[in-house]
Amino acid sequence: MKIDNPPNMFEKVIRALDAGKSPVKTWYDFGRKLGIPVSDLDMGGREDLREGGRPSKVLLSMLGTWENVVSLRTFVQVLRDIGRGEIVRMLFDYYDNGKQIDSENPV
Repeated sequence: MKIDNPPNMFEKVIRALDAGKSPVKTWYDFGRKLGIPVSDLDMGGREDLREGGRPSKVLLSMLGTWENVVSLRTFVQVLRDIGRGEIVRMLFDYYDNGKQIDSENPV
């Protein structure tokens, strides 16, 4: 999924994935479920150790470089699969309320 100039909603998704505490699945679990190699996720892990680090932002940047773009449908399904329904609800509410991403911010 490629997100240029992410809207505020994706900042909320990033914060939610970063903030997960055990047993809640986090950015790492999300990345593994998408098939991102552990060696690539280690970069996000280093970001996680940094004060104020945002590993989910690193993860989304990685996804933006993939040749095979991850669809929004897959993105949402993986969130469901790892039990992060609250993030799925945030996304659905965002799109359901007519706040579609415009052409300046393609997904």
